[in-house]
Amino acid sequence: MTRIPVSGPVLVWALERSGNRALLERRFPKLPEWLSGEIQPTLLQLEDLAKATSTPLGYFFLSEPPEERLSIPHYRTLGEGSPHRPSPDLLETVQMMERRQAWMREYLIEEGSEPLGFVRSASLNDEPERLALDMRDMLGLADGWAADNRTWTDALRQLRSRMEEAGILVVVNGIVGNNTHRKLDPPSFEASSWWTIKRRWSL
Repeated sequence: MTRIPVSGPVLVWALERSGNRALLERRFPKLPEWLSGEIQPTLLQLEDLAKATSTPLGYFFLSEPPEERLSIPHYRTLGEGSPHRPSPDLLETVQMMERRQAWMREYLIEEGSEPLGFVRSASLNDEPERLALDMRDMLGLADGWAADNRTWTDALRQLRSRMEEAGILVVVNGIVGNNTHRKLDPPSFEASSWWTIKRRWSL
C-alpha cells in the first residue's frame, strides 16, 4: 500500500485552518500517528482529509504551509478588529466572486459597455457623510427611503434593484459556490452577515 509523506506543519496548518480539529481527530483515528510521523496516510486517506478540511490536495505535498491572504482589505466582523486567519469558506467565496467579476468585466468590454462613472470617483479624504449622500443620490433613493418599505426584506429588495439598475453586480448566496453541503456559517466567517457586492467592471 502506497503511503504519502506529508509534512507535519502542513497537517497542523490544515487542521487549524478547518476550525474543526476535534471533529477531524474523531473522524481520522490515525491522525495522531500522521502528525508524529509514525506512519503516513494513503492517497485515499489524504484525499478524504483534503475534502474534510476544504484544503486543495496539492497543498499536502508542500514542505511548509502556504501563506493564504485575503485579497480584500476590509469586511464586516463580529466585535472589534479583524480575524487572524480567513476561513476556507471565506477564501473560496471571495475568490469565486473575483472570478465572476473578471468574467463580467471582460463580457461587458466585449459588448462595448461604457465604464461606470462612479467607479473610483471617491477618495479616502472625502467626508463619509458626503459620500453616503452621493451614493444615495446615485441610486435614486430619497431621504428615509427604507421607512417607506413594509419590511426590512422589502427594503433590501429595493436596494438591490436600484444597485443593479445602476450597473452594479450584486451576489447573495448562503452556500460556498454551488455546494449545498457547505452552508455559509456567519461565526466561522467572523461576520455578522456576508453578502458580497462586486462592481460590474472598472478600467
